[in-house]
Amino acid sequence: MSNSARDWIISWPNLEDLISEGNSFRMLIAGSQNAWISFDAIRTELAVEIEQQSAVLPAVLPQAISMRLTKDAKGFNLLVLATASVELRRYFYDFAVEVLELTQRGSHTAQAAVDEAWKRWGELIEQQSVLSRERQVGLIGELHLLRLLAAAYDWSFAIDAWHRTARAEHDFCLEMCDIEVKTTTSDRRVHTIGSIDQLLASPNRPLYILSNQFAIAPKLAAKSFSLASTVRDLLKQLERDVSLQSALKQRLTQVGWRENHMDYYQTTFVVRDFARLVPVDHACPRIVPQMLIDSLGSVSNRIESVMYSIDVSDLGWQEGSPEYMQVLP
Repeated sequence: MSNSARDWIISWPNLEDLISEGNSFRMLIAGSQNAWISFDAIRTELAVEIEQQSAVLPAVLPQAISMRLTKDAKGFNLLVLATASVELRRYFYDFAVEVLELTQRGSHTAQAAVDEAWKRWGELIEQQSVLSRERQVGLIGELHLLRLLAAAYDWSFAIDAWHRTARAEHDFCLEMCDIEVKTTTSDRRVHTIGSIDQLLASPNRPLYILSNQFAIAPKLAAKSFSLASTVRDLLKQLERDVSLQSALKQRLTQVGWRENHMDYYQTTFVVRDFARLVPVDHACPRIVPQMLIDSLGSVSNRIESVMYSIDVSDLGWQEGSPEYMQVLP
């Protein structure tokens, strides 16, 4: 809604001019509840104050917005939203106006209006979030293995083996082993391990790291690929099987891919070196829960999370070798 349509509330340009005069002020807002826009010149704090019956704060707690409860001279509860950040002042006011829309022109309490407005803003941000470059590269590596499994067995097998649950500890669960796919664009096979359980093998099931090395390349480079082109190629292979294509899309969504973000995934890569398959055994660098127990004893359960990087250069078997082929096609 444009500022001209909000004749019940001061527009941002007019409010900005008023603030620039350097004087404190407090103005009443038209609507169904008592509400004010105020500016404290000494604290350089812009605030919105809304009267409410209950002394309850909103459930959300934005880092850049101060939220507090106070009482006015008549003893009524006031919910105060404020910011002292000059850089965020305009964005704060946009948010505050949406809250006031819900209280002054709707039936929301001040607390409920803040929660509802923040929920809407959060959904907007979520809709616009895209995969980082690191996550794009990691997903391409997983999709390369998915393609190999589909070619060697079939698509039903491949999709079923990949990310069976949203929080699966390992990327692929094959008949006799598990595979953790790691992909890097550096000149060494250095990979980030995101949890203490990621390189912990399941009982009686060997675990392997499939180490990929890519390099950023021009779009015209021979055999170059991007996340967008990789996904398009895979979906095209399944265009005659709606059920399998839907299953693949579900797995992709599970790892953060969104079709309307394809334009953001155009960075192209080439394979820098053959993949390597690294057994997760005594020769593989890793941290597992038992190591923490042995080192820290009873306080080990106070370690909430562990993230580290490992170098697997020259470990394991190169793609195409007999040892490699015994595990992967």
